[in-house]
Amino acid sequence: GYYPYGTLTFDAAGNLYGTTQAGGKFNGGTVFELKASNGKYTYKMIHGFATSASTAYYPYAGVVVDSKTGYLYGTTYYGGAVWNAGAVYQLRQVSGVWIFSVIYNFLGDSLGQYSESGLVMDGAGNLYGTNYQGGDFNLGSVFKLTPGKGKTWTQKVIYSFKGYAKKDGAYPYYAGVSMDSQGNLYGTTYQGGSSAANNLNYGTVYKLAAGTYKESVLWSFGTTGDGYYPYHQAIFVNGKLYGTTNAGGLHGEGTVYEVTP
Repeated sequence: GYYPYGTLTFDAAGNLYGTTQAGGKFNGGTVFELKASNGKYTYKMIHGFATSASTAYYPYAGVVVDSKTGYLYGTTYYGGAVWNAGAVYQLRQVSGVWIFSVIYNFLGDSLGQYSESGLVMDGAGNLYGTNYQGGDFNLGSVFKLTPGKGKTWTQKVIYSFKGYAKKDGAYPYYAGVSMDSQGNLYGTTYQGGSSAANNLNYGTVYKLAAGTYKESVLWSFGTTGDGYYPYHQAIFVNGKLYGTTNAGGLHGEGTVYEVTP
């Protein structure tokens, strides 16, 4: 594989898992494992994506590990049986062999399309992520996938971004969501925000309240000396959010920021 855009994830044994956007036997990207042993790591490609609209390919994000089962879950930008609008996949290990399956195909338009984000899992096994486009205003959305009987999954758009006209964010570019211990979700958008009233449109940090998923914009980028264009979601540590912007700041080359909700 090559072009690893996504982050790495540890499992309980200290092994690392990640993805590459391209490469593999069919050049549709890969999922790989770095197996830990005595302080060293051994590389193994555990899945190669086929470039076919009937499956899933081009994973821009990493994977999340289910701590109960060891299964891996991730998203792809393309693929899906109908609209080639992206998919969510599962990898499970059976007798040392990794089995790949698509658990959801994005349907585009108001149901979301083109996911570049990683996923987060709650204690009940629900998955949360974002779509770069789609939603009610075609400015991106946040979705929830709920597991059901017979290995089925149900998707629900829990928030559609409204854009700068409503002083809201737009386009969660490469940015998924983070979750705190109460189940609140946090993320960033590449554009939008209240600063857009001055034609800045430089992005936001937002919160979705647990249960209701009511949105609050915690910060709009673009003020004097501030960064702008946050490409990735913020991480939640000790009650505060930390992240980076691609541009802006004192030298115009980006910033590291802290937001206190």
